Amino acid sequence: MKPSNIFCRWFPSWFRPSWDECTIASLWDGGNAEKRMMNTLSPRMSDGKFRDYLNWQRDRGCNTAHVFVSNQADGENAGYSIYGGSASNWRIDKAAVKTMLARARAYRRAGMGVVLWLLADDSGAMNRVLLADPGRYMRDLAATGLLRYASMICLGLEMGEYMGASQAQSLRDAVRKVWRGKVATHDVSGSIKFVGFGDVVFAQVKPTASDSEMLRFAAMVKATGKPGGIIECDRHPNRERCEKLIAAGLPFVGNW
Repeated sequence: MKPSNIFCRWFPSWFRPSWDECTIASLWDGGNAEKRMMNTLSPRMSDGKFRDYLNWQRDRGCNTAHVFVSNQADGENAGYSIYGGSASNWRIDKAAVKTMLARARAYRRAGMGVVLWLLADDSGAMNRVLLADPGRYMRDLAATGLLRYASMICLGLEMGEYMGASQAQSLRDAVRKVWRGKVATHDVSGSIKFVGFGDVVFAQVKPTASDSEMLRFAAMVKATGKPGGIIECDRHPNRERCEKLIAAGLPFVGNW
């Protein structure tokens, strides 16, 4: 049986790789990120597509899946959270959570680490609700059982688009109350302004950035003294660029 098969039993689903083993990921496919691996927990995504996407990641040699637990409008099959399609009623959607748990377990059975991303960009209304009471959001997320499958948590994608420093601190503090593991931050291209709110620095560059521009920014990320990586260096797989980033001392990549 191929290790990429969703039914692979080499690893029990409860066994979590260490955060520093969650290095190689491929988050987008297609010409301009049409296929979104980060949305694979979405109940709007069919089980068949999920299996295809999981196997695609494993077949590329990925050891990690980065996945949103809330996403209002960013990419295919968006419009989901632990509360269903909207977070406004603060009622955990048991059917949605059941799907999300099953897929997190499937990633673990396939031998992959799981990084949970709490917030997505292009999700204004949903993010406003969740950031208004991050303590409740994190208590509810812990109650779903999803955290037991996570090797790392990232506060959000492109955080600067929808939160400031005080909100980042409130969200980070809420995470700390339910999670003892590593917390990552991420901001818009070329920015690491939220670095102080996490243990790990995830960053990105514009796809149009040259290799030299990308590596200059990579040096800035490394200079923070925190482990990190350029999670997005293109809008599709680009292993050559990922290898250059790894060689530069940033092991976490997202375009493998």
